[in-house]
Amino acid sequence: MSTLGGLFFALLAAAGCGGAGNNPVPMPDLSAPDLSSGTTNPPVGALPFFDGFEGSSLSTSYAVLHENATGGLAVTGGRLQTTVTAQSVWWMNQNNALFIHRSIDAANFAVTTTVQARNAAALSQPIGDGYHYAGPMIRLPTSDTPGGAQNFAFIGVGYQSGCNGATTQCIEAKSTQNSAATILRSPHGGGADAQLRICKVGSQIMALERDASGVGPWVQRAAWSRPDLSGALQVGVMAFSFELATQQLRAQFEDLDIRAVNSVSDCSL
Repeated sequence: MSTLGGLFFALLAAAGCGGAGNNPVPMPDLSAPDLSSGTTNPPVGALPFFDGFEGSSLSTSYAVLHENATGGLAVTGGRLQTTVTAQSVWWMNQNNALFIHRSIDAANFAVTTTVQARNAAALSQPIGDGYHYAGPMIRLPTSDTPGGAQNFAFIGVGYQSGCNGATTQCIEAKSTQNSAATILRSPHGGGADAQLRICKVGSQIMALERDASGVGPWVQRAAWSRPDLSGALQVGVMAFSFELATQQLRAQFEDLDIRAVNSVSDCSL
């Protein structure tokens, strides 16, 4: 393992452990920029927004960061899917992993997605070795500045050997402020499929998960105070593989739902 990789796992050890309810109404995509021109942020979008990935390609109302860490993106069978093929991660000041996002400027909102983190060579099986996560993320656009500080929050489902002392499928919730990370992890009894949500109410950020079926209560996995995550934010889904091992991660997203909330209690609806 590289010196950087060893430092990464040492820092992780020091950090310790730590489906949507209502049927969403599909909203038409807003006009989109020409991403080939180098645009990194689509125009700020209105809420609610829902994408069930029913088409045959990803809407150009999204921006895509670091697609080169994957084998490409596909929209098929009602899913957005990708296989992570290169070592990549959202961690501290490293930001070389996949992120597919829209621009949202709202004080209070929830972003929800149903995720399947699978073994790319056997799609009926959850990812079962290495170090991989996929899920929703919100991020300051200034994090794109070369050499700039990373500021984001996410919750992901996947696999790692150090999941709060267990070797199993895992939920990871991470808040990174000025490139310093706070991480909470918990073993996930639902394999590597889950419905995941990041909810923002003013400066309060909550990370929640529940069964991938969308049935049952939401479980809050982390909460942070992040007054810096304000104004127009990048909001979408990410996937990374810090340790590839023998299996590659196939991240599959069944939907992306971004809608306004009025209070913290709305985050669990």
